[in-house]
Amino acid sequence: MTQTPEQRLEALDLLLPCIVIPAGNLLGFKIDSDQIFVSSQLPLEDGPVKYVGKVGEAVSNESAYEAAKLAALNVISQLSLATEGDLSKVADIVKLPGFVNCVPDFRVW
Repeated sequence: MTQTPEQRLEALDLLLPCIVIPAGNLLGFKIDSDQIFVSSQLPLEDGPVKYVGKVGEAVSNESAYEAAKLAALNVISQLSLATEGDLSKVADIVKLPGFVNCVPDFRVW
């Protein structure tokens, strides 16, 4: 039996963060034709930013991993909102950029 995206998230014990209304004229997502464009997401946990600082300085590699995971879950939350709670409507992901605030000499390996 095929799992829905929501069932898969539950099986992985992942909870989608609550979406907060962006400040000003910012949009969390925009639908144009059959495409959803999701704005860049921060590691927000039910409102405030949970992780602040540079990786390799104030933020450890482990915290950076959790921050990236939380930002990705916020992307999925925006998609869920855009699809009215039915992530099965998402057929393809065209682009998924990510950015990390780190010290200039930071190395993963």
